[in-house]
Amino acid sequence: MAPHDLRGLADLPALRALARNLERAAARGWMELRAGARACRPYVVRGLAAVLRTLRRHPGLALALAVRLCWWTGLALLLRAGPAVLAYPEGAVADTGPFALGLGLCALAAALAPSRSLRALGVAQGTLHAAFLTLLWLTTPA
Repeated sequence: MAPHDLRGLADLPALRALARNLERAAARGWMELRAGARACRPYVVRGLAAVLRTLRRHPGLALALAVRLCWWTGLALLLRAGPAVLAYPEGAVADTGPFALGLGLCALAAALAPSRSLRALGVAQGTLHAAFLTLLWLTTPA
């Protein structure tokens, strides 16, 4: 067997035993994970119910959280996909999905934001998303 030929390793009894032990450990780990999820279920349900009660009592809090979630998600999409677009070679086709989604989220944040500063930040970030979309549409081959 050559040093770079790994096909013969599957015939070794020690590797077969190791594979069996890993399979058993994975099955046991999956069973333990399911048992832990079942044990935590009442606490998760109780926590979600408390969050929903709080959001019903304070609707302004729900709106503020939704606006900030839209804004931060749009920022994450911009920071994740923006540098990749700038590094693409000329003529390569890039994905416009993150920028279109980010533009929609920023428009939603700008429309729902109760304060002027949050609206301005939503508009500014949406402008960046629109600029990247325009750049991709102009440089993508037909």
